[in-house]
Amino acid sequence: MADLYGSDKATERWDRFYRYLRKHGFHRKAVLEGMSRGGLIVYNWAAKNPDKVACIYADAPVMDITSWPMGKGTSEGSAEDTRRMMEVYGFGSEQEAAEWKGNPLDHAGRIARAGIPVLHVVGDADTVVPVAENTAVFEAEMKRLGAPVKVIHKPGIGHHPHSLNNPEPIVKFILQATGRYGNPCTQAVPGNEFRSAAGWKEGSEWHTVERDIEESLQGRQLKLLLLGNSITQGWGGQRKLVTWKPGKAAMDRVLGEGCWESAGISGDRTQNLLWRIRNGNYNCCRPEYVVVAIGINNLVVGGDSADETAEGIVAVTEEACRQFPDSKIILLGLFPSGKEKDSGVRRQCDRIHEVLAARKFGKKVTYVNPSQWFLDNQGTIREGLYIGDYIHLTEKGYECVAEHLKELIR
Repeated sequence: MADLYGSDKATERWDRFYRYLRKHGFHRKAVLEGMSRGGLIVYNWAAKNPDKVACIYADAPVMDITSWPMGKGTSEGSAEDTRRMMEVYGFGSEQEAAEWKGNPLDHAGRIARAGIPVLHVVGDADTVVPVAENTAVFEAEMKRLGAPVKVIHKPGIGHHPHSLNNPEPIVKFILQATGRYGNPCTQAVPGNEFRSAAGWKEGSEWHTVERDIEESLQGRQLKLLLLGNSITQGWGGQRKLVTWKPGKAAMDRVLGEGCWESAGISGDRTQNLLWRIRNGNYNCCRPEYVVVAIGINNLVVGGDSADETAEGIVAVTEEACRQFPDSKIILLGLFPSGKEKDSGVRRQCDRIHEVLAARKFGKKVTYVNPSQWFLDNQGTIREGLYIGDYIHLTEKGYECVAEHLKELIR
């Protein structure tokens, strides 16, 4: 296929291959993947067979033969590839090729009408297949038509390497397009954190830290148990493997030392906390109150959407109700992240609050949006409450939360 450049010879060959695959039981709708010149065949075949396409993943794709191989724009092009392309298409002249209306760019309307989801991965420094002459033009037309298109940009990357260091967004796109995607935020799985920089003693990893929590709860009856990630871990408590405890003094002051404990683990997402409270026997300490605060890692590390993350938070809260039948549950929505109110992560946090506020949890659960604890009148995080990443709290930030939790418990 490589030297057929998406010509009729190429699409006819794919037609035969498609019939062969269908004969042997493959699905009637194909996922098309085209890299570089592969953009020509995937779009030309999809335009010819829109009912046979589940989705298109194109990587640094050629969308216009005048850009590459002809080099009529900013690309240097390829004289040898232009010669071969002219031959397989049967063009009599470069002028005829330049006026041809069968490029992928010309198929946007047909792709849009068919509702085929499209994902492009591009390097912003690509000089071989320049983004501005290819993907950007196609993306603008698809958006004008209201069609599903997503472009992942790789700043500073040229034409190679293709794909992503972490291909999870590509896999997720394909699974969603083919109806096989399950929200990972609601699937209970153990964590895999191992860094000593996570605030643990040297040599610790996720499973040893999880066991440390279980051991710290044995034989105690608590007023308050805090469930969450590194922000929750920062309360410290009496755990042996946690080395960074900026919130301990504040909570000791408002509740009293020894009557509360932190069950937070750095790096945890909703799915990890869901696994822990389902398998960790945390109710052995019979807490009067349980605080759930989880989700920010799903957004900033996991790349999950706000709605997916919100469903994960709901799953954790519902599991907490089952695992702590005699406790009162306080669900803390995400603390505001990102210094300014219009930052991307702040908008995601606000969307999660919107979803959680509309959810009916029942009388056992008190939902709290803590955003206003931290913000000034312009929606900016007040100075001194967060460290520089505007995710983790300072001692002053923990004092703020401790005082509000005291009032909630009252």
